[in-house]
Amino acid sequence: MPRFYSMNRLHHHRLALPFVGPALGGPPLHHGLLRTYPSRAAIPRTSPEPMLTSALAQCARLLHHPQIIMFSDLECDYINPIDLCNKLNQFILPEMAAHAVLTLFFLLSGQWVAFLLNAPLVAFNVNKVMNKNHTLDATEIFRTLSAHKKQCFIKLGFYLVSFFYYLYRMILALIADTE
Repeated sequence: MPRFYSMNRLHHHRLALPFVGPALGGPPLHHGLLRTYPSRAAIPRTSPEPMLTSALAQCARLLHHPQIIMFSDLECDYINPIDLCNKLNQFILPEMAAHAVLTLFFLLSGQWVAFLLNAPLVAFNVNKVMNKNHTLDATEIFRTLSAHKKQCFIKLGFYLVSFFYYLYRMILALIADTE
């Protein structure tokens, strides 16, 4: 299996160009101390680093989402229920879609533990969309506020555990890649 070498091993997959090198009949490129061979895009192997990086970014973004604070503001009457629903409803479907796409990537790349970790939440989200109760209703928000807060805390815990799992897997993948 051809390898390519660089001074920065953590970013070597970005340095190799898939259209040059000995795989296509040309010589390897020499850039000073950097010798670039064909990238692994020509080799049928999936690398988990980009997917785990996007998973980390998604978890970090979702951990920063202030739903719980906004529900507390509604309880203390600092925010109007209509404003709350308008602000939070715009994030619900993109969050579900991003999570479903990420889970699909885990399935396609053979990351079975990550896929099995994410599949129940995707099934829960699909069930909510199919039953058309995925958006917040301003007329019923006070009656369902405790259920929404409980759901937000559960998702927060899930995303927190997922964040550290993805970070651990990414570090393992980078260590295995440098050896």
